Amino acid sequence: MKRLTLLISGILFSASPQAAGLYLYEIGTEDTGLAGAGQAARAQDASTLMSNPAGMTELPDHMLTGGIQALYGHTPYSLDDNSALKGKSPGNTIGWFPGANMFYAQRLNDSVSAGIGLYGNNGLGLDFGDWAADRLIKKSTLIGLTLSPALAWKVNERLSWGVGLGINYGFLSLTREVDGDDKKQNDHDWALNFRTGILFKATENTRIGLNYASKTQYHFSIDAKARFPQINNAEYTLPLAAQVNTPDQLMLSVVHDINKRWSVMGDLG
Repeated sequence: MKRLTLLISGILFSASPQAAGLYLYEIGTEDTGLAGAGQAARAQDASTLMSNPAGMTELPDHMLTGGIQALYGHTPYSLDDNSALKGKSPGNTIGWFPGANMFYAQRLNDSVSAGIGLYGNNGLGLDFGDWAADRLIKKSTLIGLTLSPALAWKVNERLSWGVGLGINYGFLSLTREVDGDDKKQNDHDWALNFRTGILFKATENTRIGLNYASKTQYHFSIDAKARFPQINNAEYTLPLAAQVNTPDQLMLSVVHDINKRWSVMGDLG
């Protein structure tokens, strides 16, 4: 079975200061269409590998799920009239930001299922353009990509358990204006995390899911200096040592099927 989902979302958001980027609870699958509701208990497609790997025991013999999405951020930024950095304001610094993912799940036998996923659900791209402080920053990109193998075990007819490993790659890029030319610096890091979850069928029509994901921690380091002629040639040293975390997460979800056409679902995270 194959599924392909195309989703375009126009959103307003503020970035987390700790992560210096955007973390997505939903990516380009059914999770986005349902606002993530019931994500740890739904087990609709192979992307359950990310929201609760135990849900793979509820899937057909094999399933491929893929999705793409386009996010739009509107974050207008303007300098104060009395700013020491006299000059042009950057305006909207985010704009469009793409994303994509792919998941595959396979039933190995009546009790065990396996899967693998490749997805990106955190990061951000900023474009300040030619503005008054372009010696500090013109463009910046933070990207996190995850390759995740996972296993699920059907303990009995009511209970399933799953576990997955996250192999995470983080990339940070910074472009500045240095003596009339654009200078681009970047750094990258690898990080591991894991997730584990259970899926419990309370009744024929009610499923309860609990999923835990451990923290992912990247370390980036970029050294630079910036000189501002408009502030008496003041020089600033910019040791950009960033520790970027996605925090530990715990998600409890419930799905109740009223009939074949209607369900009630929700999350507590």
